[in-house]
Amino acid sequence: MYPDGVDPNVPKCYVSTHPADLELINDGGESQNLSIEVVFEDAETVYADDLSLAPRDTTVEEDVFDRSGKYTIRATLSGSETIVETWTLQERYVGEGGPGWIIGISESGEWSSNRAGHM
Repeated sequence: MYPDGVDPNVPKCYVSTHPADLELINDGGESQNLSIEVVFEDAETVYADDLSLAPRDTTVEEDVFDRSGKYTIRATLSGSETIVETWTLQERYVGEGGPGWIIGISESGEWSSNRAGHM
């Protein structure tokens, strides 16, 4: 393990050149309707969508997190509770772009939300 928890061999990227993405995963056997909203600094909606994910489907929304600051992510599954996550993204982060946050639905229909990588 590294002293600060970050592997020094992994490149550090700037959000402005490698914005982080939002990945939505449905590992269940039924289609799921999702409502997703990402708000920057409690004031600006930077992403919002109502979508349907087929069984065992994944979609990636690119460049959602494109600047440093505080993001609030709200995800609502039809007929279920809403997940609310807050993420403060620094100017530099570890990684080369790709998912910054993953919202998932398990085979049993359970929600999960995870920050990807060391951001």
